Order: sequence, then C-alpha cells, then structure tokens
Amino acid sequence: MVTSPARILVVSHDPAIRNLISRFLTRQNYEIEATEDGKTAIAVFQQFNPDLVILDSDLPDASGYNLCQEMQSATGVFVLILTNRTDEAARTRAFSQGADDYYNKAEVYIPFQSALIPQPLLPNREKGSQIKVPLPTWERDLG
Repeated sequence: MVTSPARILVVSHDPAIRNLISRFLTRQNYEIEATEDGKTAIAVFQQFNPDLVILDSDLPDASGYNLCQEMQSATGVFVLILTNRTDEAARTRAFSQGADDYYNKAEVYIPFQSALIPQPLLPNREKGSQIKVPLPTWERDLG
C-alpha cells in the first residue's frame, strides 16, 4: 500500500514566510497549497482537504483565529497558528478557538508534534515523539 504525502495548507499574507515554508515543506515531500488571504484560504481548504493548516493569525481580510475555528468545526483539521504576537492573550485566544499549536514567527524551529500529523502519515514513529522541522535562514534560502 502506497501512502500519500500529508497535505498542508499554508496561509500567510507575508509572501516571504508563505514561500519559505511552502518551499521547505515541498522539499520534505509534503503536498502543499499556499494562499495569502482568508477568502482564498477557505476556498482552497474546501477543495484541498488538508491534513494540517499552518495559519497566520493576522490576514488582510480575515482573522486567522476565526478561520481556525471555522476549519476546525468543518473537518477537525490540525491547525498551527503562526503570529508576530507574543502576548498571552493571543495564545489563549488561539487555543480557545481550536488551534492545536501556536508559534511566534521569530522562532528558529517549529516542532510538529506527532499529534499534529495523523499517525498513518508517519509510519514507524513512536507515539508522542516529535519531528523538528528547522526553518531555513532567510538569507540562504530566499534567494
């Protein structure tokens, strides 16, 4: 039986972040779709049916927190919120609206908890183990 790669939707208004994450995850053999706004994100979400959504909290036309809640209620998809905010209120809001994890964009590593990617997509992994996905440096990988 051939396992298809995990499908990841990346939603960020910032083209540098959107492209960096998309390019890096594509190189890791994930199937990627990327959008820059909430309206497009919902349309792609419904067609693409992702296993994971990496979602910017601040989009030009929508609240990432509200999109998270909408996506969670539709399919129960795993959602990782990316933000520039560091306050505890933003973190609390993300989790209260269904986010599975929450990271500041300035962090060097984004640990994808094994719980974020469904187990059938991670064969031969021990339950509870972590996958560390290092984000490449801006200067080296954006050029």
